[in-house]
Amino acid sequence: MKTKNAMDQTIILPQQKGLLDKLSDLKLDGFNNELADQYENSQLYQDMTFEERLERCLDAQLEFASNNRFRRLVQNSKIRNKIYIRQFVPSPTRGLTSETLLKLKDGDFLNKGLNIVISGPTGTGNYVKLRIM
Repeated sequence: MKTKNAMDQTIILPQQKGLLDKLSDLKLDGFNNELADQYENSQLYQDMTFEERLERCLDAQLEFASNNRFRRLVQNSKIRNKIYIRQFVPSPTRGLTSETLLKLKDGDFLNKGLNIVISGPTGTGNYVKLRIM
């Protein structure tokens, strides 16, 4: 059984700490973070089955790996000027609508392997990288 210390923080049991250490050794950080959250907030997860809790841990690991891959690709990209999508102002006259920005933000084009062509006169800032975070 978990106990609480004077500062009202959950104390993780030695067996639970051992599992978290093994996950860390295996570099399953997403799984580790989700399982630690489940241990620390057990009241939130008490109505879930073992399979549901395990699925949450596996989904967290998949998302963590995907985010790491994306972060690594952005870091290794050769594009010089990096800007955030929130810096763009929709301009329907230039073909940049709110709907287009939302589609770019979703990043579905990345999963589908689609290219984006940004065109315009030289020197107008068309050589940019959309950093979606």
